[in-house]
Amino acid sequence: MPFELFGHRDRSAPVPGTAPADARADASAAPPDGVRTAPFEAFTEETRIVGRVRVDGRLSDALNRRVPIPVYGTQRGPVELPDLAPAPDLAEIDPYDLVVVTAGPDSQPEIPPERRAALRSRRTRYDVCCEVPGGFVCGTVHLHPGTVPEDLLGHRPELFVAVTDADVRIGGAAPDAQLDVAFVNRTYLRTVVPLDEAGVEVERRRAAPSGGDAGTVGAS
Repeated sequence: MPFELFGHRDRSAPVPGTAPADARADASAAPPDGVRTAPFEAFTEETRIVGRVRVDGRLSDALNRRVPIPVYGTQRGPVELPDLAPAPDLAEIDPYDLVVVTAGPDSQPEIPPERRAALRSRRTRYDVCCEVPGGFVCGTVHLHPGTVPEDLLGHRPELFVAVTDADVRIGGAAPDAQLDVAFVNRTYLRTVVPLDEAGVEVERRRAAPSGGDAGTVGAS
């Protein structure tokens, strides 16, 4: 397990992707009326999970609050296999256990395009490739001025960093063009390489991630 950079709270050590016993009975139920959900795909070090996740505001904010998040209609299986099985006992996901979470535009509130552009204009854009256990996440990060991609490996307040137009290569999953934003748990980051500094090397890694051939699970 990774070094606890962010002050992991004291808690028991459940199997990743396993709901508490008192939540399992209702885990397979549909979300309550009025609850907003969004499709997601998540990876622990050993497991891939797909389904719908409860979204109150932005999914990135929920992940960075570091509290379990309700999920519905989930399937899961080993990272290295493309096929998943229904997981009716899975009621929530714990951000601490997740290496990467992929989602789409409906994982955040509607923001007028001009407002979104204004927010991003206040940050510096970097194309990067992030190495995580079992694969890579390549895409764009938007960082505050004075911050460079390598700083993501150090101590920062946010547990997750968002990678837009993300190409995620972990395990044997099939591509889903709708899930184009990846939230990478910085605790699990091994390297962060700016693409303009090592383009040839990064392209080689994306073609053949460590651990053998891997499928693309998120695409721009």
